[in-house]
Amino acid sequence: MTTATTLATNSANNGRASTMAKAIRDLTPSVDVFENDDEILLLADMPGATAESVAVQVEGGQISIEAQRALHGETMRYRRTFQLPSTIDADGISAELHDGVLHVHLKKSEKAKRRVISIRSS
Repeated sequence: MTTATTLATNSANNGRASTMAKAIRDLTPSVDVFENDDEILLLADMPGATAESVAVQVEGGQISIEAQRALHGETMRYRRTFQLPSTIDADGISAELHDGVLHVHLKKSEKAKRRVISIRSS
């Protein structure tokens, strides 16, 4: 899914303000979600993004991922936001970028992890 956003910049030109537009194309990256006993793993396709251009933010029970890249003079912005389950430990979130795929590890809190209860016999 793509949408176009226009940023306007004003510059003085003989006492008049003129508007120059630069298009930023918003892209919704494909994301695969995997879950195991310890974490939820998000794999977001962000081809052309660099680690320096990626931002991962957690706020208000949501996690947002964003990155930008330039291609043929056009700026593209990847953006996606997810609701975090209450079972996630916000301090245990980590991320890395490998070959254009952002890996976001959402560590589960100890309370959310599966436990095996031993059964005693009398």
